[in-house]
Amino acid sequence: MRITSEDRNKHYGHPRENFANTALAMTAYLRACRKLREGEEITPRDVGWLMVLLKAMRDGNMPKRDNLVDAAGYLRCVERVEEEVDR
Repeated sequence: MRITSEDRNKHYGHPRENFANTALAMTAYLRACRKLREGEEITPRDVGWLMVLLKAMRDGNMPKRDNLVDAAGYLRCVERVEEEVDR
């Protein structure tokens, strides 16, 4: 909780804002590569889950506790993004 709610907020801002910006960048990239059609978009929630998948793939290549910690942190961030949506 401390890592995802305090330390990271100081450096990167709230996950909702950070993931929203990342979602915009991912959407623009995928549209430019013609992987997404107009109207389709990556959401902040998607960003969190995609980061969990990144950690899962890294762990599949080389299991490390860091991958588990980061994946748990990203899932907590998804929860925080959802909490902001519900407000």
